[in-house]
Amino acid sequence: TRDFLEHTGEFCICIAYIKDHVPIFGMIYAPLDQIHYYTLDGQAFKRQNGVEVTLKTHAPSSPLQVVIGHHSFHNEQLTSHLSHQADYEISRLGSALKFCQIAQGHYDYYPRFGPCSEWDTAAGVCILQNAGGSVVDEHGKALKYNTKDSLLSPIFFASAKP
Repeated sequence: TRDFLEHTGEFCICIAYIKDHVPIFGMIYAPLDQIHYYTLDGQAFKRQNGVEVTLKTHAPSSPLQVVIGHHSFHNEQLTSHLSHQADYEISRLGSALKFCQIAQGHYDYYPRFGPCSEWDTAAGVCILQNAGGSVVDEHGKALKYNTKDSLLSPIFFASAKP
């Protein structure tokens, strides 16, 4: 919503189907670029200009390509979290498109320390997982949906690695 209101061009429409607290279908549409990202039969796809491409993550780059949101801060928490990495580069990108960019191999890692809503993550989590990546909370557990009164996602880490 924020990227739409701020006219960044990095907004998208996210749809996910949750079954037993897990996203089993995800679709993200980037209207300005007319790109569809979606899952089907355990795979992830990108469709643009009538061309469909299967998405598969890749081994992390060197330096590690880290993506964070426009409004996230490169602060002590992030620096401490990345301290085990010998070398990394940080880029900024809006919305759930970060998950799609990792699924395509443009980035390797997305740490999220600030609040966001479950509806902002479920489709992207499904797409990234079906492309071979992973998304876990700060305890290393897969994200679960609709399990509590709050619809805020916990701290999470999205990675090109399974």
